[in-house]
Amino acid sequence: MIDLQMFHKSNQDGDKLLNLISKNFEQVNSEVTPIDNVSFLNITIKNNDSKFSRVINPLQSQLNCINKETMFKILSRNHIPCRKNSRELISRYYEILVFDLAVISVKQRHKARTAKNISYIRPSQCEKAAELSKKAVYHLGLDWAMVKIALTVGKKYLVVDVEPSPHVKSIDLQKLMVKISKLQQEDELTAGREVKLGADPEFMLSKSRRMIPASIYFPRHGRVGCDNIRTRDRQQHPIGELRPRPSVSPLKLTENLKATLHRALKLAPSRKLKWIAGSSPFKGYPIGGHIHFSNIKLNFAVLRSLDNFLAIPILMLENSRTAALRRKKYGALADYRVKKYGRFEYRTLSSWLVSPEITRAVLCLAKIIVSHYLELNQNYLNTLEAQKAFYKGDKEYFKPVFNDLWSMLVQTNMYSLYKDEIQVIQDMINNGASWHEQDNLRRTWELPGHSKNKSTS
Repeated sequence: MIDLQMFHKSNQDGDKLLNLISKNFEQVNSEVTPIDNVSFLNITIKNNDSKFSRVINPLQSQLNCINKETMFKILSRNHIPCRKNSRELISRYYEILVFDLAVISVKQRHKARTAKNISYIRPSQCEKAAELSKKAVYHLGLDWAMVKIALTVGKKYLVVDVEPSPHVKSIDLQKLMVKISKLQQEDELTAGREVKLGADPEFMLSKSRRMIPASIYFPRHGRVGCDNIRTRDRQQHPIGELRPRPSVSPLKLTENLKATLHRALKLAPSRKLKWIAGSSPFKGYPIGGHIHFSNIKLNFAVLRSLDNFLAIPILMLENSRTAALRRKKYGALADYRVKKYGRFEYRTLSSWLVSPEITRAVLCLAKIIVSHYLELNQNYLNTLEAQKAFYKGDKEYFKPVFNDLWSMLVQTNMYSLYKDEIQVIQDMINNGASWHEQDNLRRTWELPGHSKNKSTS
């Protein structure tokens, strides 16, 4: 069981929420916490057998929304369209109640303010608005909120407001109690299942410093292929992609990746070709190191652990200039895709394929984080300043943060299992070293045809 702490403005809606929680849970305490001239109810749900704790709508996240200028800046920073000064004509509004990655209810209102123009609809009837509302809640550091979204005459969706202490109708409060109850049992629901990892890191080919389209050598599908997205020329696909067999072991997955590199070498054997990874080997062509997870349920807590304990260390290894360029379009925080059979793909990272040492370390670190996400619950990205630093690739900002998050990783049970493999990350960061994006993968991975010369820093 998990101890829960929940913040809500101290008002009639907060009192209503507190009364309902008190009726549904046995050990409930509350107190009023004032901050910045606003009083908040601090509600705690305890359990004698709890090993973990989670905060729902922490105070910093509430403050992010009270200051509307900060709220809109955070949304814009994360590529979320919002209506701050937009003069576009509005055709309708949606009020979407979000809890974690679930939409509890959607109220639709057409521009004219009449009763018959207001209706409740299913989330499937406004999928784009529903997804946008979940992103807005996450990036503001919240776990639940009412998101108001406008649909313009030009068919654009804009976030108008986010209320983390919303007025909620009784039927939705009952649904909220079900969600909170399941959240309290989250550790039991994940027990006994070992996380399985997959990956599809991208890379590019060059010859005499000129980009060579991967599609010249690699097919669209298979263990080695080319990405059919992000290309100006529909006839040529520039980005190569490895699709190794997944495994519960990050060490085995690394071996599988090397096997796919050998397969790629048979398809593109020319020694004149240079294989490169990183953030953006060529201007205008950002690439990623996507990691797949299964045997774990995706939720905000999992995403926040990955953003904080994986994306921040990788940021400190990257080439800051190319990484910042990549994040203008790709690599946003909590960039994910839900896949078949309960799997999901985490897409925030640039391509860590630069060397076997770094690849192994990243995959081992990912295994630790998702296996222990309930313990790794610190959010270092919960302010506008932190998010600005992330998108700029500001390593200096995250130096003290790194020491703190690494000390939390050390305390997990799985750390000792992969300590040697992930040590390269800590060493490089402490030494101020970065990976070399122009290193030839054929050399760093010791593929046939090149001398054994590893370069990880």
